[in-house]
Amino acid sequence: MNPRLTGIFRDVLDDPNLELRDDLSRGECVSWDSLAHVKLVLAIEEEFGVKFSFDQVANAKSVADFKRMIGN
Repeated sequence: MNPRLTGIFRDVLDDPNLELRDDLSRGECVSWDSLAHVKLVLAIEEEFGVKFSFDQVANAKSVADFKRMIGN
């Protein structure tokens, strides 16, 4: 797993022990609410120098989705 992506998820979701895996989804993580989703998007865009479309953001529901979006 990409350590930069893991760091972002741990920071935004406020869980320093979060084990990031591809199938981790919004439904599994109580702290991954709509506000956290926006924060994840912004942090990932900044860290990886990418810009997501509205459709990408709306359809991102798992760690695997974000990995695909950053080409990782």
